[in-house]
Amino acid sequence: MFKTLLPMVTTAQNDHYDQAMWCKGQLTIGGEAVHLDGPAFRDRSWGTQRPEESIKHPPLAYIFGVMDGGGEAFNFRIGDDLSKGTEWTDTYDLSPRQMFHGGWFQTNGETRAIVKASRTSKRDPRNMMKPMELRIDFEDSAGQQQVLVGQPKSSFWFFLGATFSLGSCTWSGTLTERPDMEKFRTSLGRTTAAASGTTNLPYIPICC
Repeated sequence: MFKTLLPMVTTAQNDHYDQAMWCKGQLTIGGEAVHLDGPAFRDRSWGTQRPEESIKHPPLAYIFGVMDGGGEAFNFRIGDDLSKGTEWTDTYDLSPRQMFHGGWFQTNGETRAIVKASRTSKRDPRNMMKPMELRIDFEDSAGQQQVLVGQPKSSFWFFLGATFSLGSCTWSGTLTERPDMEKFRTSLGRTTAAASGTTNLPYIPICC
């Protein structure tokens, strides 16, 4: 069973929708019952084409989370800040503003836009540059400066070279568990990705 927690949020272009959820129920895997009771998220693109073609671009992340037992939620669409010396700094000429594609933060009954953000990541060169740690410094529309830091704890690879992993994060000092999904698009046309988990504390995923 899925329950909505907060009002739906849409992009400025009204072509993508996100909503914080709570999931409660049971799965049976290999004869073993797995009980679910924790934060979740749903999103949907609408009105624009999504060919999912490979592009010449460094990794981009779709990051979302549910916090405070469902009282707060957030979303980022962001790649690593190339000005801070990433693995792709010498390959692409993109500013921090070009690597940040928007985001939002819901708290105390209001939705704030994330107006500025910079992401840095530590990656595993032995495992297709899978993210091992990330940090996002950002400012919301209320002028508050905040920080998100996270580390995956477990992950698995799935279609198109993507990974899904469970990780823990701190949000300006608050412990959280996060799902994190990341798509890695290279100039060679290969697509890779990474994602992260859930909990009854703050919950975050990343897409690319």
